Amino acid sequence: RGDSAAQRDAEQEAMRLADLWLSWFETQAPEPPQCTRLDFLVAHRGEGKAEVWTCEVGECGASLCSIEVHGRNLAALNSAIACDPTGRFPMPLPAELPRNNGSKS
Repeated sequence: RGDSAAQRDAEQEAMRLADLWLSWFETQAPEPPQCTRLDFLVAHRGEGKAEVWTCEVGECGASLCSIEVHGRNLAALNSAIACDPTGRFPMPLPAELPRNNGSKS
């Protein structure tokens, strides 16, 4: 509680783990998934210290920051039809995406 150094330590480690996951995605497919949610479990290990583990890696079905399915579905569709000779895809995302109250996250 109130240990900002441990918070910074946890944030830096979460970013490091996220970078490792993104690097792993690059080794598995020609392009990364259109959206991914990484969940972390954090333990306070003492003054200024935190320990971080990845506890879930979710793809398009995951709830992302209270954003409803509209944006995720369009991102998946754009990824699937990236080379559309008609020019209809990829479609731009709407300026505002519908959100929920966070109870789904």
